[in-house]
Amino acid sequence: MAIPADSSAVSTDEAVDLTTPAARLAASIGEMKSPYEQPSGFEELQRELQQVKQMLEEKVQGQERHDTIFSRPIQYRVLNRLLDLGFTLDMARPLAEGIDFEGQLASAAEGENGLTHAWSLCLDKLHAKMPIASEDALAKGGLFAFVGPSGAGKTSALMKLATRWLLEHSVDDIAIISVSSEAESVHRLSAMTKIPVYLVDKKNTLADRLAQCSMRRLVLIDTSGLNQDVPQQQKDLQYLASLEQIKSFIVLPATGDHRWCKKAIADYVSPNTIGCILSNIDQVDAIGELLCVLMNRQLCVHYLSDGELLPHYIYRPTASELMFKLGEDYSSCQSSATEALSSF
Repeated sequence: MAIPADSSAVSTDEAVDLTTPAARLAASIGEMKSPYEQPSGFEELQRELQQVKQMLEEKVQGQERHDTIFSRPIQYRVLNRLLDLGFTLDMARPLAEGIDFEGQLASAAEGENGLTHAWSLCLDKLHAKMPIASEDALAKGGLFAFVGPSGAGKTSALMKLATRWLLEHSVDDIAIISVSSEAESVHRLSAMTKIPVYLVDKKNTLADRLAQCSMRRLVLIDTSGLNQDVPQQQKDLQYLASLEQIKSFIVLPATGDHRWCKKAIADYVSPNTIGCILSNIDQVDAIGELLCVLMNRQLCVHYLSDGELLPHYIYRPTASELMFKLGEDYSSCQSSATEALSSF
């Protein structure tokens, strides 16, 4: 075989990319000379290799969780942070892939400073995706059913919203229909506030009670959890779901396991479901897994409920409040990003 005189020759038609430290080092190996004109180039190479090391370490740690290939090591670290917050790979991957390293952030996308920028950008995108209802559902009145598993906090949420309504409206404008087998709490509320309570029983069907409350501006319907031993409860829920004029809240405890909440949503969601109410929100520090479930099901949060049976213990959330419940201080990320950008 004929061997070219210069086996290291490179065709002049091929463009060699020598913009990165690693590329310059590789191109100079055969020449046995330093690829850097200044000693600082070695420090740059060391930083780049350190990022690759961190990427590989996190890749190995999360090997069973994902096999995504990213062009930058920082994206792996951002992805792992999202997974640690409780987000699934399907939701975390687009957020990590959508990070913009161009423009002003390009020169900061190295080391921990670059990670801070990337994480801030990721949280900005996540903040915009928070499943928040656009308006107060009860502001204009209507018929609202509270559905969900037993013990989820349906009756407590209903009572808080009922007393909140009384702060600005007349008791003649509101009524409560109880389809629940346990109506002691709403009866005590009725005794204190004079809000009328109509029970659904063998003598009075749900349709009868709805007809009796037709002149009320706001009607709140309390229901029981599904019980296979009580077929009538299943029929009542099916009847509520069939009425277009009724809007349904699924009440979920923030303390519940995300798999349990996912099943509860599947059991109680219906065509007239408009969103959910998260109860016991004061008893948890992080709800990343639950928020992931809600975002996957496109189920928005209308109210957060905590504390005692007082109207100010149920309120409409903001996106920043939900971000805080993710376990991330979003405000500090914003301030650090602002300080870094101001340095350019």
